[in-house]
Amino acid sequence: MTTVETVHRAPTPHERRVDLVAAAIRDHSTLTGDAARALAEAVLAAIDHVPEKMR
Repeated sequence: MTTVETVHRAPTPHERRVDLVAAAIRDHSTLTGDAARALAEAVLAAIDHVPEKMR
């Protein structure tokens, strides 16, 4: 019998940001799961294109 080990890795800073934004979207809208995460990715991509001095 073969034992398969699952290796868990820590989320990256980007993944933590996406999770945080997705949670806020879920909390304040009717979006759930994949839709909230997709919107969070789009929001963060847009914010990342704004120069830091303007944020």
